[in-house]
Amino acid sequence: FRAEEFASDGAGSRQFQRLWAMNDRPEALLIADDIMAQGATRAMMELGIRVPRDLAVMVEMNRWSSLVYPAPVVALEIDFDPVGIAAAELAVRLARGEPVETPHRWIKPKIRIYEMADSSATVATQPATEELLCK
Repeated sequence: FRAEEFASDGAGSRQFQRLWAMNDRPEALLIADDIMAQGATRAMMELGIRVPRDLAVMVEMNRWSSLVYPAPVVALEIDFDPVGIAAAELAVRLARGEPVETPHRWIKPKIRIYEMADSSATVATQPATEELLCK
């Protein structure tokens, strides 16, 4: 299911409500935008969905994001600094005519598990392992 709207809190809520109205509901959901995820998780709470019992939720979250989700979610925290550094290194090597072993580089995200209690988030952080992400 792919959202066709510009990423916003309201769009996340509308897109999730549309998804949940379908006959074939998902058991798990990956939301690849942290702002859309905020609206979607609020819609989940409004619809009485028990996360993660009724629906497991994982969100992509930019590093240093201060967004708070109203439901317990697993977040893949992405730090774009290593992505930028890797892209710059690749561009320099290509500009110099140097050989490039592979155009791919594995950049491991961190996994953050958010648990909500009385509107305050507690966060357990663990580094992601390649084995965990590739299963």
